[in-house]
Amino acid sequence: MKHTTSLLLSLGLSFSATAADWDALPVPADAGDGNAWVQHKLSDDFNYTAPAVGKNDEFFTRWKEGYIGDWLGPGKTYWESSHSKVENGYLTLRASRVPHDHENTDKAGGVFLGSVTSKETVIFPIFMEAKVQLSNSALASDFWFLSRDSTQEIDVIEAYGGDGVDVDGDGQISGDVDKDNRWFSKSLHLSNHTFIRDPFTDYQPSDSEGVEGTWYSEAGRTNWRDEFIRVGVYWKSPTHLEYFVNGKHVRTVTDTGYSYLDPNGTLKSFNTDFNPLDKYDYTNGAGLNKPMHAIINMEDQDWRHALGLTPTDAELADDSKNTYLIDWVRFYKPVAEENLVDTSTWADGDSIITEFSMFITTGKDSAAVGGDDHVGFNVAAPDNINFNTLGDWATYEINFPSKGYYRTEFVIGSATETNLGVQVFIDDTPVAITNFDGTGKWDTYKTVIGETLYIDTPGVKTVKIQSAGSAAWQWNGDEFRLVNLINPSDPTPDPTPDPTPDPTPDPTPDPTPDPTPDPTPDPTPDPTPDPTPDPTPDPTPDPTPDPTPDPTPDPTPDPTPDPTPDPTPDPTPDPTPDPTPDPTPDQDSSDDANNSESGGESGGGSMNFWLILTGLIISLRRKMR
Repeated sequence: MKHTTSLLLSLGLSFSATAADWDALPVPADAGDGNAWVQHKLSDDFNYTAPAVGKNDEFFTRWKEGYIGDWLGPGKTYWESSHSKVENGYLTLRASRVPHDHENTDKAGGVFLGSVTSKETVIFPIFMEAKVQLSNSALASDFWFLSRDSTQEIDVIEAYGGDGVDVDGDGQISGDVDKDNRWFSKSLHLSNHTFIRDPFTDYQPSDSEGVEGTWYSEAGRTNWRDEFIRVGVYWKSPTHLEYFVNGKHVRTVTDTGYSYLDPNGTLKSFNTDFNPLDKYDYTNGAGLNKPMHAIINMEDQDWRHALGLTPTDAELADDSKNTYLIDWVRFYKPVAEENLVDTSTWADGDSIITEFSMFITTGKDSAAVGGDDHVGFNVAAPDNINFNTLGDWATYEINFPSKGYYRTEFVIGSATETNLGVQVFIDDTPVAITNFDGTGKWDTYKTVIGETLYIDTPGVKTVKIQSAGSAAWQWNGDEFRLVNLINPSDPTPDPTPDPTPDPTPDPTPDPTPDPTPDPTPDPTPDPTPDPTPDPTPDPTPDPTPDPTPDPTPDPTPDPTPDPTPDPTPDPTPDPTPDPTPDPTPDQDSSDDANNSESGGESGGGSMNFWLILTGLIISLRRKMR
C-alpha cells in the first residue's frame, strides 16, 4: 500500500521501551497491505498513581479533568474532578450524590461523576480500544470520541451495567416499583452521531432509522459487568467504522451499507440507498472527518433519568456499584512498513520557513465565534495572523526539495490557557495533530514542536494548517517550519554522489585534449614557414635580375628620362628600402656620382643605369613582400 504522507513514529507515535499491559494482545483490525500497527502516544496503561485531588504530571501529560470544555454534563450529571483518580493500575471513576442544597440549583440532588478528556485529538485512520469493567448501576459507562465543535461523535463503549434500580431496597429487581435494566445490561451500544448545533439536531443509526444491529449482545450472556471486557473501534476513514468486542469483529458501518453479528454469531449484511453513518447529510458529505477528543466518563443520562433509571442513594454509597474501572486504553495507527523509522536522534538539516500570513486561501470549518468577524486567518502586521478561532484554516504551497522526514514547528502566541491545537493536512490528507497550552499573552510567542511527517516524493504540495484545539479562541501565528531531518548514522549518500561524478569527468577529458593539440600545431607550422621563405627569396632574386635585364633596356631609354628624375628620386628611395641589400648598388651609385661630378657623358649614363637597376630591385622586393 503506497502512502504519500505518513506520521513519523518518534513523536505522534511511539516505540515503547517498556512492556505494556496489552503487549500480548494483537490489534484485531487489519492494518492493510504493507502496513504495520504502531502505538500512538495517547495510549495509557494507568500503571502510576494520580490522586483524586492534586493529580500529577504523568496524568496531565495526556488527560484533563472533566469534559472538553466547561460543560458539567447532561441533566443531573455533574462531572467533578475529585471523582477520578489513578491507583492500583486502574483509572477509577466513581459516582456520589450531589447535595440537595448545592449552590448549583440545576445540579442539586443530581450525581457527581468522574470524567477525563484527552488533551489532544486523534484522527483517522486509528484503532482505539479500552479494557474496562462497567459500573454495576443504571449509570452509563462510556468511552467515546467527540469533535472539538461537538458535531461528530463515535461511541466505542456506551453501556449500562446494572440489572436495574432497587427502588424499594429489598436487594432485588422485581415488581412494579423497581426499574428493570436487564435488557440494557446484556447489550453494548455501538454507534455514532452527527449533529447540527443550531438548531440542535441529532442523528444516530438505529432500528428506527433503518440501521439494525447497533445494540450488540451474545446468546447466553446476561450482562457485561461481571468481567473486564475489551471494546474497540477502527476508525478507518470518514466513511468506515469497524467495531470489535473482546477481539472479535462484530460490526461494520460505511456510507453505503452495514453489517453485524446477531446474538448467535450470524453475520448480517445490508446495502443501503442512504449513508448509515450520516443519513441526513449533516456533515455535507464529509463524513466523520474531524479530529476528536477521547472521553472516558460516567453519565446520568436525561432519557434514562426520565424513566427512573437513575441510582438510589444506597447504590451511590456502595463502592461495588458506583465505580467504573478502566485497566488501559490503547491507540494504534497503521503505518507503511517502509516508514518504521525512529528519528529521535537524527540531526536537523535545512528548514522550510513559511510566514503564516503568506497563505493562498483561508476559511472556517465550524460555527462563528462571538467577537470574531473574520472568516479564517486575519493578516496582522508585520507578517502574523490573528483572530484565529475554532475551525479556522489556511492553505500554503510548499516545495519539498527531497523526500524524507520533516519535523513540524509552529511559532505561536495565545492568551487562552489551554486546549489549543494545530492540525496539518498535505494534499487534503490529515497527517499530524499537535496540542499545546497558551503563552499568557497574544503577543508572547513560543515555538511549539509538533509531529514529524514523512514525505515520499519531492515537489510542490498543498499544506493546510488548521486550529485544532477545543477552545473557542485559539492562537496567533508568526511562522511555521518544516525541518528536514538527517540520519547521522548514514552519511554515505550525501558525500558519495558529489565527489564521484565531478572529479572523474573533469581531469580525464581536460588534460588529454588540451596539451596534445596545442603544442603540436603551434611549433610545427610557425617555425617552418617563417625561416624557409625569408632567406630563399631574398638572395635569389637580387643577383639574378641585376645583370640580366639591366644592360639591354638601359642605353636606349635612359638619356631622355634620366636627367630630370635622377636628382629627385635618388636620395628618397635609397635610404628607406635598402638597409639590407644596398651594399652592392650603393657602392656603384657612389662611383656614378663621382663620374657625374667630373662632367663626363658616359658618367651620366652609368648613373642612370644604376638608378634604374636600383628601382627594379626595390620594386621586385616590394612585390615579393
